[in-house]
Amino acid sequence: MKTHSIHRPCRVCGLQKEHTAYTAREMMYGTRDVHPYLYCSGCETLQITDIPADMSQYYPRDYSSFTPMNRAVLFLKGQRLSWALFRRNLAGAALTWITGPANNAYFLKSVRDFRHSRILDVGCGKGSLLREMQAAGFTQLEGADPFIEQELDYGAFQVKKRFLREESPAYDLIMMHHSLEHVPDMTQTLQIAKRSLLPNGRLIIRMPVLAEAWDRYGIDWVQLDAPRHFHLMSAKGFRHFTARLGWETMEWRCDSSDLQFWGSEQYKANVPLNDSRSYAVNPKNSAFSKKQIRFFEEDARRLNASGRGDSAYFLLRPTP
Repeated sequence: MKTHSIHRPCRVCGLQKEHTAYTAREMMYGTRDVHPYLYCSGCETLQITDIPADMSQYYPRDYSSFTPMNRAVLFLKGQRLSWALFRRNLAGAALTWITGPANNAYFLKSVRDFRHSRILDVGCGKGSLLREMQAAGFTQLEGADPFIEQELDYGAFQVKKRFLREESPAYDLIMMHHSLEHVPDMTQTLQIAKRSLLPNGRLIIRMPVLAEAWDRYGIDWVQLDAPRHFHLMSAKGFRHFTARLGWETMEWRCDSSDLQFWGSEQYKANVPLNDSRSYAVNPKNSAFSKKQIRFFEEDARRLNASGRGDSAYFLLRPTP
């Protein structure tokens, strides 16, 4: 991995020194246009040095969170989530026995008491998670995403074409699932989030983190995702960063998957994520055997257990 040095202030902590610089390619769609990044050792943040003027071109209609999910599938997933959280849904129990537990139950268990509270999901795409939560019994939901084509009205809730905005305290829970790394100013966004919470409010952040996969693959790490990801921090760096902004980390855990390995191996072999040879598109046409994928899955579980997975969940609350 080729590196060089660049002298400029860190966008996150302001440290001005010679930072290690990298050049990363756009590899989700395989345009392969290059984007400079730097790593600040002071706050342990990898950050894009120059944000493209027009980011909308990197969020086309088929961007993953914009792809609508089948209504019946969302309803069934909602029933499964309802069983995981509240143990009151026999249909959900049966689905859990057949398909396994809900993937998102672990982070929603910490806020199950917010079932009838005001919840905002920021960067929610077309609102698939919110539709699952609505089917599971959550009643006061709202979504926001600046890159959707138009605002969406699902009857029970709406998804607005915007990001987090300055307003009086309005929410008991704000969620940012893999969206904070997409914003130009994380400090401002977290400050606005704090002012938008009602007393005793909570903030859920899920995001990629610098760990084993970054150390192993460098600029070929799939979750670098240039240029959509502006800032990528270590879990430790993120906890220190949020503490300085007046947040307490109530709990955190790694929740990475096998994507960190097969996706990064593909980028290393110059195969984009949306390529016909990609495991994400056509597993049978990919370079990976079922045995290799099982090994990647086991490795992800091992790294999560040791706090070295490449994505993490954080539950935060404002400090008194």
